[in-house]
Amino acid sequence: MCTKPVRLGAALICLRAFMLPLAAAEDPSTVVIVVNDATAPEAGTGSMGASQFVGLHYAQARHVPLANILHVNIPGADPHAESSWLISQQTFSEGIATPLKHFLGGGNKHSIKYVVTTYGVPTHFAYPLGSTWTAESVDSWLSTVMLPAKSANTSVIGNPAFNSDPSSLPVHWTSASSLSSPVYVVTRLDGPSATLAAGLVDKAIAAESGISRKSGTGYFDWQNRPLNYGDPYYPADQTMENAYALCTQARMNCMLNDQSQTGQFIYSAPQTLWAWGWYNTQIHAGYTFAPGAVGAQLTSYTANNIRVIQPYTWVPQWISQGITATWGATAEPGVGQYAKGDNLLQHLWNGYSFGEAAYIAQPYLNHVMVFIGDPLYRPLFMD
Repeated sequence: MCTKPVRLGAALICLRAFMLPLAAAEDPSTVVIVVNDATAPEAGTGSMGASQFVGLHYAQARHVPLANILHVNIPGADPHAESSWLISQQTFSEGIATPLKHFLGGGNKHSIKYVVTTYGVPTHFAYPLGSTWTAESVDSWLSTVMLPAKSANTSVIGNPAFNSDPSSLPVHWTSASSLSSPVYVVTRLDGPSATLAAGLVDKAIAAESGISRKSGTGYFDWQNRPLNYGDPYYPADQTMENAYALCTQARMNCMLNDQSQTGQFIYSAPQTLWAWGWYNTQIHAGYTFAPGAVGAQLTSYTANNIRVIQPYTWVPQWISQGITATWGATAEPGVGQYAKGDNLLQHLWNGYSFGEAAYIAQPYLNHVMVFIGDPLYRPLFMD
């Protein structure tokens, strides 16, 4: 993973108000679901378009009003084709961002908190970067869709919800009619197939019925880099050891792989409940997931393709193996821009939804991070 700096625009001008923990049960009317009507039916969706199938399944599972399903029409019947998930900036702006902005502007600006994009909705768009281009995250840019227009040359902007302290206890995300420019939590239901994407909410709801702290194991893959504050990888490496410590404090089963001692990455992780580690570019099937599992790998291009398993792409690999929620990067993020697992997992373990935890843990918006899973997911520990 490279560590070159990225240009930072002006900080976001506002942050949604919150209410003190613990948060009440989520109001399903605060969710808008984005589906792509151009997506063709596939195995498991009957005669319904695959994106519509996922969106309707989520709406029914979470009791989201059908009026909160936003229909877009981005050409590309096969979600696996590159032209279906990687689009131009103009297509993103005109075909996805503008319809969402109109929906939110029609009296929904402050009532919506979560945006759920679905299988079939493009994941990447091409963004100019000097003499070349990068693949930005559709979702990361949708989170700021109601902010005032920014400079055409401004990509990455600071996330006001970010808190670098994994043990912080910020109040919970809620609507706020007094704010002129809210920021939205955007995650997606996606993966190698429509049925896998739709199944993410089923896994989340099942885990909300109650899981044990001992029903799986947290696996943390640590390089144990020598202390060197000039090394940009050192702080990131410390998040793996910290995640293990926090997991242990939470009385869960936890395993720390010290690569400086073992000489290798984790290749066997049965009944994974939590995962955070790096930096294995060789995709393998060594992780199997317990109900409610959440985790990621700190590796560039983990979400270079969400729907086809390729070198580096841990996101579709882990979705196909049964993880409940994960995250990754649509292009090279730079190590400092990647959402850290100790931060996200610790907030999830302390009563925050997956969507809240994701946005507390990611430093920047309008960039390349993408979060896969039900944003409302809050695991319930029965012990």
